[in-house]
Amino acid sequence: MVGSVALSITYGIKVHPSNDPFIKLAERAVTGISEPLVAGAFLVDTIPILKYVPEWFPGAIFHKKTAKEVRSLPFIETQKEMAAGTVTPSLISLSLQESNDAENEEYLDRLRNVGTQVYLAAAETTASALGSFVLAMVCFPDIKVKAQQELDCVLKGRLPKHSDMESLPYLSAIVKEVLRWQVITPMGVPHLATEDDTYNGFHIPKNSVVTGNSWAILYNEADYPDPYSFRPERFLKDCEIDPSVKDPEEAAFGFGRRMCPGRHVAQSTLWLAAGCILAYFDLRKAVDSNGIEIEPNREYSVGAILQPLPFPCIIEPRSNDTEQLLRSTAKLMDV
Repeated sequence: MVGSVALSITYGIKVHPSNDPFIKLAERAVTGISEPLVAGAFLVDTIPILKYVPEWFPGAIFHKKTAKEVRSLPFIETQKEMAAGTVTPSLISLSLQESNDAENEEYLDRLRNVGTQVYLAAAETTASALGSFVLAMVCFPDIKVKAQQELDCVLKGRLPKHSDMESLPYLSAIVKEVLRWQVITPMGVPHLATEDDTYNGFHIPKNSVVTGNSWAILYNEADYPDPYSFRPERFLKDCEIDPSVKDPEEAAFGFGRRMCPGRHVAQSTLWLAAGCILAYFDLRKAVDSNGIEIEPNREYSVGAILQPLPFPCIIEPRSNDTEQLLRSTAKLMDV
């Protein structure tokens, strides 16, 4: 679902229900981005890599073929659809249609870079956060039930929409806490100082690599008391989102000009996905052969982008009516 939304928005591409080649390509590309950014993942350290790879695609030196394909193949597909007159409006198609430089190779090169950034950033960050959301709902059933009660009261059987966001503050608080509790990119993305700078009396020479510690920011007890606990209530006051509490999105998606370009897509997709999952599904711990609940291990992958490792759980429709609705919807979508 996450990859489908990102592909549609960026390139106007409709993916296949399973084993879609563009989704598989994105998965390979993200592995190439995430692993090299961890110190010790390769014999070369993170900093020397920055001399060789394009700014927009860290780690590509180790995955040249995948880097080239993820940058060009979806772009070419959009161009083919435009030529055939069957294109779905998207970031890339509209940019090509509205620009006077659509034949300029330098412009096309920049546009390929932008498309790759938005597509991969939106898809991977949302998938990571959604995995953490499912883990949290399995581990903390009281929070799950409270969110489902809010959804049932407001939606009365329908799916959530963006216009429901103000009416579903507890769901919004859960999404914020997911982004804070398990930081998608705990060490952010390396930045480069373009000139000499001073921060709190500390001299930062030009061309220094600066890494923002997102994890430390989002686990700062001054901003988030009891930071190791999953507590959506920290973002609420009088049953509304408390604007005085620092929004974790300010750190979760990076900083400055290198801030995640797909952050708005990621946040909106995560909110809608979380609402749909809780509205129609029950999530709980798996049980062993003796009927004893299996506690998820809460372990995560090692990389610049954190992903929860596979864990056992049970996900079922909340009712027979829900199951029938899901089956009929799947048929309409040809899933």
